[in-house]
Amino acid sequence: MNGTKTVTGEADMVVINYSYSDTGLPTFAHQLELSMYGGWGGAQKASVDGQATLSGSCTLESSSFPAQPLLPLNSWRSGEAFFDTTATAAGAIGNRATYWYLTFTNAGYPAAVTSYDLNEFRCDNATVGRATVGCVVPWYASELVYSSASYPSLASHVQRAQASGLPGATFANPLTRTEDDTIINTNRQMACGDAPSITGLSCDEYPIARSREGLSSGGTRSTFDGCQMPNVSSGTGPTGVSVYMITATGNNAQGGLNTQFFRAERVLDGDPFRVTHAVTVVPFRDGPRTARPRANHGRLAPRAMTYQPGETWSPHTTCTSRKALSVSSTLEKSLSRRRTGAMDLPSPCHRGLSLSRESTPAPSGPRQPL
Repeated sequence: MNGTKTVTGEADMVVINYSYSDTGLPTFAHQLELSMYGGWGGAQKASVDGQATLSGSCTLESSSFPAQPLLPLNSWRSGEAFFDTTATAAGAIGNRATYWYLTFTNAGYPAAVTSYDLNEFRCDNATVGRATVGCVVPWYASELVYSSASYPSLASHVQRAQASGLPGATFANPLTRTEDDTIINTNRQMACGDAPSITGLSCDEYPIARSREGLSSGGTRSTFDGCQMPNVSSGTGPTGVSVYMITATGNNAQGGLNTQFFRAERVLDGDPFRVTHAVTVVPFRDGPRTARPRANHGRLAPRAMTYQPGETWSPHTTCTSRKALSVSSTLEKSLSRRRTGAMDLPSPCHRGLSLSRESTPAPSGPRQPL
């Protein structure tokens, strides 16, 4: 009024930004949900609608976020969009970003527009041994597990090597995949080229030869007491490799385990990954949450979550060790039939899924789309 703006209300909302895919499907989705949990004045009478858009190597297949009133409090308003990758030719790799633009309208006020994006997905037809296209979150360091029960000497070597200071156990300090045969062969030769010949045993190196952290990148060898590497001294530190004479059966199995892992998780050259010596599944905990029934139009079927206002959360710090298999199998089934119901995913972060959540008031003025 007379050039002066006065705040006449506020809508406080929780927004969940949720994107999901499958390592064996060319389709991915981006879902957005919001719930007004408080506020005052005229802002609570607003309605919201959304429009999905994209950038990169994909096309928009369908989207839906019809206009819906924010009231009643603690009710959820949602939109969902499906995208298809265009990186389908043999050897193709494509990155993409998807966005939701939300428009808040209220009689007597100008519309307010805000945007939400999740751009962590990559789709490819370049994974060796995969006949189908699939999509992943490339920054997520998937977990390569060596079972202590099946391969005790291999698992023990990994545990001792990581305890000595070598990388690969955590998201903060993962290993990096290499597909360069020259680097792989150099890593192996420098680590185990002079290993002794002992019946039933074989030289194993950590970090694994198929990582960029091997001896081709520098450093020296070290070992432990009882590892039967007479020409190598004991030592610790964050660089170099550990060598250990493990059982030949465990070492022979390792190559197959590595290949299956890289193939299943679509870990390409330059991607991070973790190595653990036992299966550890840590349930996702970020305050009170409830699974709510959802109806999806026939393919990817995520599980939604409810958060308490005021929580802080980041997918980069909350991701826990959880393979994508349980999600992938559900998504595959939902491709062929309509699926309705709540899904219990103990950990929402894995290589096929990305989340963000924030508590925010409704924007006070329009923002132009990028």
